[in-house]
Amino acid sequence: MKKTVILCLSLFLLIGSLSVNANNATDSKRKTSSKKSLIKKSKVLLNMTGPRNVSLSGGPYEYTASVVFGNATDLRWVVMGNPRLEFYASAPVNGKTSITLSGADFGATGQQFIYLVGETDFGPTIFANMGVNVTN
Repeated sequence: MKKTVILCLSLFLLIGSLSVNANNATDSKRKTSSKKSLIKKSKVLLNMTGPRNVSLSGGPYEYTASVVFGNATDLRWVVMGNPRLEFYASAPVNGKTSITLSGADFGATGQQFIYLVGETDFGPTIFANMGVNVTN
């Protein structure tokens, strides 16, 4: 029993002393800079327009996001209703993209949210969001 405890403790200490750097290649690491310069590079304007109060049986409701997209890819609208829905965003025209939803797309009453998300060099990014109050 003592030998087993000593062996386990030794293995634990040995494993704990090992370095866990999975990828040390300098060419594969993402360059980072100060937070201030990241904000300047991002040029994202959080702006979404559309009705804040909708009815489950109503619609259509149009939402437009004004965003400077830069190099964003895989743009999609996410409706955090019940169930959660995702729709591919139309290609931006003059920095704007829109979606038309019905009240049924929100799926339930109460506070729901709409997001415009995509991928940038910094990873997944929320470009615009809006809270929507859904009633019967």
